[in-house]
Amino acid sequence: MNITTTDNIPAMPVTMGFGDLASFEFLQRTAKAFSSSSMVPAPYQAMVTKGYGKKQTVEANPAALSNCMIALDMAQRMNANPLMIMQNLHIIEGRPSWSSQFIIAAINNSGKFSPLRFDLQWLDEMDAAYSTFEWEDGSKVEKKHKVRIKNARCVAWAIEKATGERLESAPVTMEMAVNEGWFSKNGSKWKSMPDLMMRYRSAAFFGRIYAPELLMGLPTAEELHDV
Repeated sequence: MNITTTDNIPAMPVTMGFGDLASFEFLQRTAKAFSSSSMVPAPYQAMVTKGYGKKQTVEANPAALSNCMIALDMAQRMNANPLMIMQNLHIIEGRPSWSSQFIIAAINNSGKFSPLRFDLQWLDEMDAAYSTFEWEDGSKVEKKHKVRIKNARCVAWAIEKATGERLESAPVTMEMAVNEGWFSKNGSKWKSMPDLMMRYRSAAFFGRIYAPELLMGLPTAEELHDV
């Protein structure tokens, strides 16, 4: 009589995730370790420092463990380093967003494209219009403004390795930045660093069209700040 035994069969490794209890507990323990570190950004830290000087306090962050778990799950699905994900996944008013530097790095490291490049062309000066909304007598009133700018056009592009085809993003212009209200926001970098902001925005456009799996449907931090 033959007897089958499983004593010498190695156990399947447990992976982090939400699929079963063992995976969930592993994910939770790992997230707790990350939340105890001072190297992760504040939204992922279990204890955060608030205020300055004599008014400085250290308070518990109840969302830290959950934020770390979500970031770890995303890192596993993207085959990326968890700390890199946490350092580049910003939470702005409750909405997660990628840094533009991360999107460019993800596109370059995906293996699908040549390194991302940018065609930036400075054009003539022009008058661009934008609108602001102000409260007057309890109602929002639209006010139209004009600003003199030096227009420019930027396109992000790369060569798709599988086909050899040159792929291009939708163009980004300074006129677009004014018309969409990005230029006129308080603290806007479009006034002081327009060439960098055009590269960042065109890279986001490229990723959203040709590599949406890398962005996972999330906007860039710069886009959320502008909106």
